[in-house]
Amino acid sequence: IKTHYPAVRVGTLASDADYYGQATSRTRILIAPDMPECVTLDTLAHELAHAVCWDWQGEDQHHGPHWGVAYAETYALIHEDHT
Repeated sequence: IKTHYPAVRVGTLASDADYYGQATSRTRILIAPDMPECVTLDTLAHELAHAVCWDWQGEDQHHGPHWGVAYAETYALIHEDHT
């Protein structure tokens, strides 16, 4: 999975949403507004993993083994030291 990450657009969820984020397709992620930065980044990694699975497998893998690998990789990518 590491060799390819899909290009995604990130938008904002409606303020009354009762969840933190949603991958609506392999190219669009929605994130709840007004969250602490650490929660926003974790949610982005989570939803990007869904987009990676859609792109890689042709469908969302929900929270199965392929998604788990994608989540570990997207989490590391987002949280690595960029200094």
